[in-house]
Amino acid sequence: MSEFSFVEIAAALPLPRFPAPCDRRGFPPLRVTTRKTASGVLPRPQVWNDPGHGLVLHCPCDPAQGGGTSTRFCPDAQRRFMAKRLCPMCGARLADEEVAVYLGVTAMPVHTMPPLHWDCACALIRRFPGLFEVPNAVLTLAPAQAVRLYRRRIYAVDGRMPKAVFPPTDRDSPAYGIWDLTVAVPRDHRTVPLRAWRGGPAPVPATAPAAL
Repeated sequence: MSEFSFVEIAAALPLPRFPAPCDRRGFPPLRVTTRKTASGVLPRPQVWNDPGHGLVLHCPCDPAQGGGTSTRFCPDAQRRFMAKRLCPMCGARLADEEVAVYLGVTAMPVHTMPPLHWDCACALIRRFPGLFEVPNAVLTLAPAQAVRLYRRRIYAVDGRMPKAVFPPTDRDSPAYGIWDLTVAVPRDHRTVPLRAWRGGPAPVPATAPAAL
């Protein structure tokens, strides 16, 4: 699949970056936590061959210990939040009947930040008003149960930039690459420009976004 061996890829892989606008204080459940942040040394990611999932990127960080590294995802935490549909603001699960809110930018149909509750999305925007300055920032609204999850698998590293594929199958094989993050693709969704909330968020919808 590439000129690299997976051993070489693992040695070159950095920890996954947060997507904007998470490069700020907050979202502690998703951040890499290490006692070495004062020196700027990040923990080195490791690649394990998981019997059920193939090659998986594991983070050697110590959750709830040390200081947070706000610009980096802990891949273990990110995959867990996605799989269990946990909100990164409050840590609670989104119920099937709830509206999931994904914060992203135009022309990016996939998300690596886990879904937010409607109220948590409102709180996030109040906490970080600078989000209104993010070019093309949008809110994607979708029924919580109408989201497909895919595994981003890295098969090469080019100049420290990982190259990834999204296998169209549930079968896990090392041949696909190293699973680092889970990505969400909402269906039956509606996209709202973030600037539409500048005057205050809209009221929580009582129905699925498709019916709004």
